[in-house]
Amino acid sequence: MTVPKGFLVLSYKELISGASAQLASADNYDLVYQLSGDGTTSCISLSRQAAGGARLAVCDMYVLDRTVKYLEHSPDIEVTGMRHIANHIIKKKQIIYGVRFTPTVIPSYADVDKCRAVFESMRACKVYTPVQSVYETHGQSCFKTFNHFNCKAVSRILSSFPNQSLIFARGVCMNVASLHVSHAPWVEEHKLIVAHTFQEIYIKKNAYDALKKLSVSACVGTKKGGDTKTNVLTINTENGLYRTSLVSVENSIRQMLSECGVSTRSESSMYVCFNLNGSISLVADVDMNSPSIVVSHQSTPDMMRDDSMDGSLNRLRFINSACAYHRELRPMLSEMSTHWNSAESARNSNEYNNSVKLMLSKDNSPAIHALSSHDLSSD
Repeated sequence: MTVPKGFLVLSYKELISGASAQLASADNYDLVYQLSGDGTTSCISLSRQAAGGARLAVCDMYVLDRTVKYLEHSPDIEVTGMRHIANHIIKKKQIIYGVRFTPTVIPSYADVDKCRAVFESMRACKVYTPVQSVYETHGQSCFKTFNHFNCKAVSRILSSFPNQSLIFARGVCMNVASLHVSHAPWVEEHKLIVAHTFQEIYIKKNAYDALKKLSVSACVGTKKGGDTKTNVLTINTENGLYRTSLVSVENSIRQMLSECGVSTRSESSMYVCFNLNGSISLVADVDMNSPSIVVSHQSTPDMMRDDSMDGSLNRLRFINSACAYHRELRPMLSEMSTHWNSAESARNSNEYNNSVKLMLSKDNSPAIHALSSHDLSSD
């Protein structure tokens, strides 16, 4: 059965809430696209005609935000290609949702040997792992349109991380967008949010006030005669289109931040983004070995004991942050993400959340920090 791509696009654009449209039909099989009454959920249903004219459901696929749920009604019939339809729908939506985030508090990953020790603790401990057969969360690879329209911002972000890949920079760009429209309670003064780890860094009042003054530059673009430059970031949200700016941090302010222990590991670029909730995101390869940097950390035993979904997410975030910070640990990224799932997969043949594997094992993307418990939860 072939689904014409143009007809799928037309159905997505023109279908009103609560309506449905037939995408394809062949050999007694029908593929139908339906939009929920509130317009938030897309449903792709495959059915076949049985004896007597009755129609029997083969499988249903529900797409909500970036999460896909599969329901198989006829396990004797093998269905392939549904994920490609889901990817296409999500790419067309490519909406950044204003989820309520909380700061990442994980063990320190500044010392590579201590990171290896934490990895060993993970190997030795059977920790809770969300495993499901019907849910799949699609990650930043589905946001091609977002990356295309923000290619200049991605390029600037890449200049801040000279030892990272383009995929990494795209992930950071997604994080910046998520933070900009988030409902996170980051309104307390004298804090910065590290965009690629979602950690909070405390800074002095003079540095914070100087950064706030840069927000004026974010409205006017490049400042003639100065070194403050901005790069527009376009974000498509459920409330419409937002435009914000990545603002280059001037040398004088970088010096103030350095006095607070906030500096980069090399002479790379540093940018900030002023979010709708009043917080400030920092895009920089922050030196976590600085003796005067003030970051909240969680102990390794506490992280390992937390068997909740949030604890599971924190372990993912630690793996990702440590491997992003230490080049020598990056080959372990795939191994650790696989082991993280091994305890449950040994007892369960269900499929692990594909998007988390993709972001950890293939994309090497910091967009894992923008995941919420919703992304990993099952029915």
